[in-house]
Amino acid sequence: MVSYLAAGELTQIKKAFTGVTQDAIFSNNPFIINKKGKVNRIKINHFNVLKNFLKGRKTFEESKNLRRLIEQKVSKRLFDKIKKLNKEVVISVSNFTVNKTEYKALSECNHADGGFGCIFAIEEAIRRGATEIDAIMLNTEV
Repeated sequence: MVSYLAAGELTQIKKAFTGVTQDAIFSNNPFIINKKGKVNRIKINHFNVLKNFLKGRKTFEESKNLRRLIEQKVSKRLFDKIKKLNKEVVISVSNFTVNKTEYKALSECNHADGGFGCIFAIEEAIRRGATEIDAIMLNTEV
């Protein structure tokens, strides 16, 4: 989503990501989601998590489908457009291996998976000199 935001293609965000499902993200889904009324109840699918560990995977899920989705939605044209705009685009990444949040800038790499969590890197953005900050919130608790 941040790619479309950085490129100024705001109307494309909804078009690109409104229909994303669990199957579009996970090739081995670690969650069981049951809907009761308007509330989703989410539990860990221990069987799928165990399968990943037995296969020697480094994470409790397998998100190969997400990689394909990103490759479909974030084209080389869009990526090149962002680089030409010469904006500093930074995302936060949840690195569970070392149990910390890392920040990846477009100028430092060509791919980063934002991971999951509710981390808003406002302090990091300010430290890097940001005077305007856009944050995309998918879920709120308050």
